[in-house]
Amino acid sequence: MRRNRRWVAGVAATLAVAMGGVWFVLADHDATQAQVDGSAAELATATVQTRDLVERETFDGSLGYDDERVLSGLASGTLTWIADEGAILKRGAVLYELNERPTVLMLGEVPVYRALSSGAEGKDVRQLQRNLLALGYTDGGDLEVTGGFDADTAEAVRDWQEDLGLDRTGVVELGDVVFTPSAPRRMGSHVLEPGSAVASGAQVASTTATERVVTIDLATTDQDLVAEGDRVQVELPDGSTVGGRIAEIGRVAETTTSAETGTESDPTVEVRIQLTGDVDIALDEAPVDVDVETSRAEDVLAVPVQALLALAEGGYALEVVDGSATTLLGIETGDFADGYVEVSGEGLVEGLAVVTAS
Repeated sequence: MRRNRRWVAGVAATLAVAMGGVWFVLADHDATQAQVDGSAAELATATVQTRDLVERETFDGSLGYDDERVLSGLASGTLTWIADEGAILKRGAVLYELNERPTVLMLGEVPVYRALSSGAEGKDVRQLQRNLLALGYTDGGDLEVTGGFDADTAEAVRDWQEDLGLDRTGVVELGDVVFTPSAPRRMGSHVLEPGSAVASGAQVASTTATERVVTIDLATTDQDLVAEGDRVQVELPDGSTVGGRIAEIGRVAETTTSAETGTESDPTVEVRIQLTGDVDIALDEAPVDVDVETSRAEDVLAVPVQALLALAEGGYALEVVDGSATTLLGIETGDFADGYVEVSGEGLVEGLAVVTAS
């Protein structure tokens, strides 16, 4: 559900303020000021001030982790161990074990698609060599990143296998490693638990980046309210707030069908928000409120909305305190936000005292 916090200009057009039983209107359409009887000493007042006016919409969001990816078994067997949900896994860490044989996290863009052994060439071999070097398996300094699986690569693999408790074959079997574009990774939800039979290609779990992200399922009718790069404020479940920016707005509208009624929901697009502050809450998929900045007027003259006087002939005025009396000053209105309204007009300056509704 969306909660609208914006001041709508059409509502302000109905405002009229009664002071001491007198309705203030300008009798002369061309006049900008008119004398009003009575003392200003007992009136509630505010001053014209320079400020930023920011309009916001509040949407329901979900706090999660960025870059969720499916972790599939690359070999078949029995799942004998898996890292705990929420565990932070660095390069070289064991993700899970099939038949007590570990599957290790390594960094790279090319997914695993074959076993790697002497004579193999390609980008996946280059990735393996970079990871072996980063993990300290250098074959005494002889290992180089060439993209060709040579004798030095095989010897580095044997040293790596020995530390994992595997036979020193010098062959990286399909399922021994998983390449991901970024590390460290966070273990997400388990699909299978130890003891489960795993078929090649079956989903075992998911992994995510460690960075937090907020997503909104935004109604397509509200797409014009947001843009990539917009600043937002996120209220977390503990009541604290953190800043963020809209990183991506989905291009494909999606709908869901209710299992109970069979009715289809209104179409939505996913909006992804990158947070600019730290979040100490470990909860995943936690509900949050997202305040999206939809417009900003900077360094404008503004008064509280309660200071507006709606004129019978149309337009607005302010009741300006002038010594012991007040005068009416015709003005133009601009943006409304946070209980204030942008005002402009001849004779309007910062610091001017105006009457507000009591």
